[in-house]
Amino acid sequence: MMAFTDPLEFTREVYSINDFTVGLIAPHHLEGQYYAIKGIRPRFIHYSTKTDESLNITKQTEPKKIRFFMDLFTAQSPEVHASAVDAVVPVMKEWIDFGRYYGSGVEFMSLFGRSNTEPAYGAYIGAQQKVDNILAPSLLLSQAGAIVSDWNGNSIEDSKLKDRVNIVIAANSILHENLILHLKGKI
Repeated sequence: MMAFTDPLEFTREVYSINDFTVGLIAPHHLEGQYYAIKGIRPRFIHYSTKTDESLNITKQTEPKKIRFFMDLFTAQSPEVHASAVDAVVPVMKEWIDFGRYYGSGVEFMSLFGRSNTEPAYGAYIGAQQKVDNILAPSLLLSQAGAIVSDWNGNSIEDSKLKDRVNIVIAANSILHENLILHLKGKI
């Protein structure tokens, strides 16, 4: 995973999410790479065929028909971890299924459908996630129309690279509202 900012701005000591304009994720399977530039819809380019596909996020709004990823294991203390688990249990009961995020960026890309296929996932929830770990995926997903916020529904764009955030990425506003309803103010 990589994210880029304007090279002329590369003199500052502290950067926030909002400073980055390009995101790139190259999955381990070496088939191709995902990329996005602010203001342009994310794409997937195949290494061998050089074909360039548009990426889509789900239009599904019913939680009982879609899955989400979660990463609650980066919490800095047992108390925060327990609180995060408690907050996510209602989501686990309402949505059809969930997956565990392992931090490689490939899992995030499961929120995308390629070649007009429907993605299997509609959201990501992370507790105390390091901003630099979610920078490139959140840039790609937000350029596709996903909603990215903290657990209270607030923007995380001004978060600094070394910050930790409780993050929600949802494919659309209805799914986002559903998640915020469960997570708001929990940790």
